Amino acid sequence: MADDSENPLIKALPPATDYISYLTLVEHNISKEQLPTLHKVLQDTTLTINIGWDLVHLLLPLLPDSEACLRDVARLGNPREVVLKVTELLEEIGREEEEDEDDEQADQEDADVAEEGADLHGASNQTPSKTTFPSKATRFSTLLSLLSILHPRIKTRYPSRFLSTSLQAILSAYTSPGLPSNTLCASAILDFTRQVAPGGSKRPTVPPRQSSSSIATLQAFQNTQRAHQSSDPAPDPEANTDGVDAGEEALQRRLLQSFMTYVAEVYLSRMPDDDADEDAPGMCWASRYMEIVQPKKIVPRRRTMSDLYSDEDKPYHERDTVVGSILAQSRDLSLSPHELLTTILKSTPSPTEPQPEEDQAAEDDSSTTLPSSPSDVPLSTSGALYILTATLASPLLFHRHHNPTTPPIDLPPTQPSSPPSSPPPPPHPSALNPPPT
Repeated sequence: MADDSENPLIKALPPATDYISYLTLVEHNISKEQLPTLHKVLQDTTLTINIGWDLVHLLLPLLPDSEACLRDVARLGNPREVVLKVTELLEEIGREEEEDEDDEQADQEDADVAEEGADLHGASNQTPSKTTFPSKATRFSTLLSLLSILHPRIKTRYPSRFLSTSLQAILSAYTSPGLPSNTLCASAILDFTRQVAPGGSKRPTVPPRQSSSSIATLQAFQNTQRAHQSSDPAPDPEANTDGVDAGEEALQRRLLQSFMTYVAEVYLSRMPDDDADEDAPGMCWASRYMEIVQPKKIVPRRRTMSDLYSDEDKPYHERDTVVGSILAQSRDLSLSPHELLTTILKSTPSPTEPQPEEDQAAEDDSSTTLPSSPSDVPLSTSGALYILTATLASPLLFHRHHNPTTPPIDLPPTQPSSPPSSPPPPPHPSALNPPPT
């Protein structure tokens, strides 16, 4: 085994070089083989504070091997600088377009050409396989796990300013075309929200079911658990000693309430159906509701939607799990059904809907302005509708206790109305041909 003292990452450690020179050396020597050495080096808190923020973009392409080093940066680096770098990378994910598929196709064509050359000239000319770049979902979930470590470390008078910036970057990435709104990404968002929620106890993360979860989902859960079980993070080197402003907790809670409504809108509006082998679009709440209140209409020996969604071996069961987690987190954030209903009745346009150019320009200008009070933070109309609908459906579909704070909303009758005894009279001709005005 080679002596670690001859490793360039060890030989060039400050004070042998300055921090900028050492960062340049790391950038030119970073590889999967050097990650164990870098992990040891990053245990020096002073070093990590000075260079950690500029290592995130170098370590992200080396996932999953670089997870330990990324956790070191999140635990020991300057949390303010690292948060800004992580949000920058999330915004880059949001700007990535569908040309990624063209790049993958070009890479595959290059690999085919190289393989043909190897067949013609012999095996000795074969090139080593190219390292697989981590997917958008993997990078997204990893960056969110870093944010869940970084935000509690920031000790400032106005923590909502950092939180607002991070939430906007997360939504920018989550709504990007190439990022799937699947269980992996949704679970990463929900876990992040639990970790940064102000005050109160943190609801524990529910592990995914082995039978119904993909390997990527299980790995993401395990990575998140390791991140939270790691050693205590270093204190904020720029910590504010004046405490947190009095209105900050309410503002942070409102930001997270709004964030949950937009997450619900994206997840339920872009419900994946490519993994489905049945005709089960979305959540099928209406079909499942009718199967319960009118069981006589169920076709014998035919599988019902309720059976399909209760099968833990099917991907549909994960949809109920994610929606249930959204409801639980909304309750923990004190997002009341009355406020959801008020938002729906206001019928404010959603950011995903087309708007006039002047309204869009005003919104672009306001997006750069950080909110100063809870009243400055709107809820998503569509997301509020989804969450309220799920809340109303929970007692019947999932046999949960009814929330007494839920506003009374009339649902369709459980029994079909009887047919009229006689046909209605034909409409008057004047109703068909109204006089001109």
